[in-house]
Amino acid sequence: MAYIESVIVQSYDPAINFDPISSINNKRPDNNRLVIYNNPGKLSEEVILSFAIDQPDDVEVSVYTLQGQLIDKEILSNRSSGEQTHTIAANMFQSTGNYLVVLKSKSGISTGRLIRY
Repeated sequence: MAYIESVIVQSYDPAINFDPISSINNKRPDNNRLVIYNNPGKLSEEVILSFAIDQPDDVEVSVYTLQGQLIDKEILSNRSSGEQTHTIAANMFQSTGNYLVVLKSKSGISTGRLIRY
């Protein structure tokens, strides 16, 4: 059975609301949830990803432009189960705009929209 999972995107400005981006996950709905901090954020700010996995695994984090160009891909090796964080350096983003963050593990796939200004 597949579940539709909404990605939670939080901002430091509570007046900003986001439309959730969905992902399909074959595990229970709370697995692999992805929260993006400093979003929207200045081009000069690092990005912090917070997520959870339900079993020890390698986690792939990819960042794409909305045109589909891969700008960063990292394999986070040997992550333990439970809550995780990962930081994306500010210098990864060469221009302002919208980006897509894709998180893949055995727990499922989650996506989130990242905005740099």
